[in-house]
Amino acid sequence: MKKIIFAVCLVVAVSLSVYGVAIASQTRVPATVGPSGQTVIIPEHAVEVAPHVFYLGEAIDPADGQMVRGYAFMLTAEAKTDSVNKPAKPVKPAVNTCYGFLASGAKWKTVENWVMNSSNPFAMDEMTVFNLLDRGINKWEDAANGVVGDGYGKNVVGAGSFTTEMLNADETAPDNMNEIYFGELEPGTIGVTIVWGVFGGAPKARELREWDQVYNTYYTWSAEASGVPDKMDFDNIATHELGHTMGLDDLYTDSCGQETMYGYGTEGETYKRDLNAGDVVGMASLYK
Repeated sequence: MKKIIFAVCLVVAVSLSVYGVAIASQTRVPATVGPSGQTVIIPEHAVEVAPHVFYLGEAIDPADGQMVRGYAFMLTAEAKTDSVNKPAKPVKPAVNTCYGFLASGAKWKTVENWVMNSSNPFAMDEMTVFNLLDRGINKWEDAANGVVGDGYGKNVVGAGSFTTEMLNADETAPDNMNEIYFGELEPGTIGVTIVWGVFGGAPKARELREWDQVYNTYYTWSAEASGVPDKMDFDNIATHELGHTMGLDDLYTDSCGQETMYGYGTEGETYKRDLNAGDVVGMASLYK
């Protein structure tokens, strides 16, 4: 079965020391998101500074007028074997090696609420989808204390609300709203996570400021209690994407193939619903 690289993850600078300032001679590859007739396009000024990595420039956070920077990480569809997607018996590394951060020290320091329009063309119950996202957030917030499932996690990203209004992912500047919805993406992309924040300077001065997510209606989705073959499992995919929201990066090492943040996904997959050891250690380390 074809495997898909997990997301287009639009994030603010992972490491300015690695990518530096965009080089004007590089070619920009556009990507679009079209929810209900609206389109999100990587800005014309975005420049590829590494394969599938685009610098989006600077923008002002309307919450306090602070400057933030943006990078776009384009993860394209790619055929993978089952052993690459999820090794049956991966070599077990030390758990503290199976996690990575968008940038060292970049985490949420201010609790903000979020809003979701869970309308979809797949007959999934909208409140069920909303509740799955909310529970996914709870998993990561529990992990911030180093324990999953105890119900006493840290309040990292705030409370959610349900809306029927049209939402817009913010690809050029933050708008002081954290928005989640289903929309049309190009084939090969399961979802988009957008994160704005402060990523430069000393690690203790870095912080996440805003997040948006779009789930691709190109694929058929399921919100069933068990995985459905040939459908993307929302709980599975959303739990992974929420790891980016919290500040965690994708993993591509085969020995980390059991982690929720492993960067490949496919239809019928459900193992990412539950955080693995590296996911928990990474989250707890970031929010200690």
